[in-house]
Amino acid sequence: MEEEKEELGREYRETVAQVEADVDEEIEALKKKYEDKLQAEREATLRFKGENGIMKKKFSALQKDIEDQRDQIKLLLEKEKEVIEAIKQLEKEIQALKREIRARDETIGEKEKRIYDLKKKNQELEKFKFVLDYKIKELKRAIEPRENEIADMKTQIKEMDQELELFHKSNAQLDVLIGEQRQRINSLQKSIAGHRQILSDQQTSMRRFRCDLHECVRHLQSPKELALQVAQLYNKYVTTDDGPGGFGSASVGTEGEVEAEIQLEYARQKQYLEKSVHVLKRKYAADAQEHQRENLRATSDNMLLIREINDLRSALIAAKNNLQMERATLATTGMGAFAMNQDKFNGSKSLAAALEAADGDPDVLIAKQRTEIEELRRVVKALEDKLAGGGMAGNRSGDVFPPIGRAVDG
Repeated sequence: MEEEKEELGREYRETVAQVEADVDEEIEALKKKYEDKLQAEREATLRFKGENGIMKKKFSALQKDIEDQRDQIKLLLEKEKEVIEAIKQLEKEIQALKREIRARDETIGEKEKRIYDLKKKNQELEKFKFVLDYKIKELKRAIEPRENEIADMKTQIKEMDQELELFHKSNAQLDVLIGEQRQRINSLQKSIAGHRQILSDQQTSMRRFRCDLHECVRHLQSPKELALQVAQLYNKYVTTDDGPGGFGSASVGTEGEVEAEIQLEYARQKQYLEKSVHVLKRKYAADAQEHQRENLRATSDNMLLIREINDLRSALIAAKNNLQMERATLATTGMGAFAMNQDKFNGSKSLAAALEAADGDPDVLIAKQRTEIEELRRVVKALEDKLAGGGMAGNRSGDVFPPIGRAVDG
């Protein structure tokens, strides 16, 4: 019984040990399994955190884009409103211009009727031929000085263009001179570099000679070897030509003399270049002052031309107003009033003179007036083009001319 009991106890202990071992293994397996799962979950959590951060950034960027798009939409809507308002304003202006065109058409019709009446009354104006001829001569005498002034202005503009061209040529010559000086400096620098290279080669040869001489000194105790080394040294360095590493007749000067010559040449070139730079600076300052004076003179001439153009415009406007007043006077006043009252006749002298010059035909008169106005416009336009051209680069007056057509049409 004791043996059986011990046997059962031993089996029980073995069974318990086996069960404990199995349980430990299973626990370790489960522990490893869940640790792997926990690690996987942690990695997934980190990955999700990273993806979440990226999504947040993308969301912020998209939110910002949405805000930008909203701002752009607001701006576009505002621009659309402005464009709509501009379209409405332009439509109003178009309607106003149409009304003005209709009014002018009616005025043209009335004027054509008046011209027809003037054709009937043309024969009565022949009695004033002498007075009208005198008025024509006065007008010609008044126009001639203006034409002479315009010709003088054109001559002045040509002279100013020539002076400006000379100034540009002078600048080009200065640029060429500066380029030559720079090339000379570069060549001098290259020459100095060559001299330095020669000096470096000679110093290298001297170092090699010293090393070989030191080798000869090692054979002082052996006369034959010393004589052989000295002969080799003589054949290697004492040559008639100035080859690499040699000390021929061409390299008689010492290192100090070469360096002194280089320094002296450098000092001479430096002094020459400093003098050249000083001369160029003085010349540049003189040219700058001359250019400033030219600009001031061009500005003054420009102001005179502007005043002349304004006077011409005022004369054109006054001529048109006088023409309209004379037409109105002729349309409302009869020929009998001209014959009875000489004072009223004096107010219409210019129109009568023009009619007489046009052989009594109002259509010819109107065509001639238009031709003269177009000619004056071309003259003024030519003057404006001259002022805006290259010769008038110094104009800083800031005057802006209105279109001559508007100035004449009122």
